[in-house]
Amino acid sequence: MMAGQGSKTAAAPFPIETVDMSGTTSIPVGVARYIRMPENEASAEVAVTVVDSHQGKGLGTLLLAALAQRATENGVREFVAFVLSDNHRMLKVFKELGASTKFAAVGEVGIRIPLFADATLYPRSPAGDVFRQVSAMLVTNR
Repeated sequence: MMAGQGSKTAAAPFPIETVDMSGTTSIPVGVARYIRMPENEASAEVAVTVVDSHQGKGLGTLLLAALAQRATENGVREFVAFVLSDNHRMLKVFKELGASTKFAAVGEVGIRIPLFADATLYPRSPAGDVFRQVSAMLVTNR
């Protein structure tokens, strides 16, 4: 289950959360959010967090895809991310989405990820496929 909220102001975060409902109580397991860059509202810093027990299952990519859909609807055309250089899974996802390296420093990589209002423009890759599928589901369900 995912829920989102937010307004279109430059500093407002746009979170999307997910919970594990397999037990008797729902437990938060991941969140993704973006905050527009004050100097360029078409660009936003993105962050995705998934609890350890749910990592490696594609949840981060799903959260990122849902957030990208929301972002493009609000005029954001690129995400900027700061990723630990040993986070190979997330770096692979970003590469599959056509990301470019903004900078590389000791222990950290700055990434620019292009976003498309037309989800068919995402690269033909596992992450691009997820973005297209999530976009189709979210647009259909509105």
